Amino acid sequence: MGPGIFIRIKINMFSVKDSVPKSLRSRVVYEFTCALCYACSISETTRRICTRVREHLVSEKPSHVYKRLQSSGTCRDSCSSDSFTILVSAASSFQVKIKEALYIKWEIPTALRFVSFLIIFHVLFMLFNFLILFQVLLTPPQPLFPMYCNIQIVNVNFMA
Repeated sequence: MGPGIFIRIKINMFSVKDSVPKSLRSRVVYEFTCALCYACSISETTRRICTRVREHLVSEKPSHVYKRLQSSGTCRDSCSSDSFTILVSAASSFQVKIKEALYIKWEIPTALRFVSFLIIFHVLFMLFNFLILFQVLLTPPQPLFPMYCNIQIVNVNFMA
């Protein structure tokens, strides 16, 4: 191959491998978000995600998510495998650990801000309702039919 000779390489635009179903993926960073209270947890696993989710929900091995769900019956009833989301996958277990640390650094403050926003919204809503109730209690009672309350009684003398 001398100068001026180009080699053309044919590139396939599709993969010959089938994609792995999400539930069977391994070496992933995933997030658990409670469907009821929006508490979240970011974790990693080098095993299949379906195995780890089952451990969190059924507890073949106790985990922090399982303990949280057991402490709150309403959260336990509202959470399922749909509460888990794969954030990213990696090629090695070392990369999974690094990505988990980065996602925790990036995502947890956002989640805490969201939960604190919900708490602040709830407190403001309660305060607003209290102010409306206080205003109702301080206003004097109004007559039920104001158009009939302006009737003036005039002394009528029938003897004249």
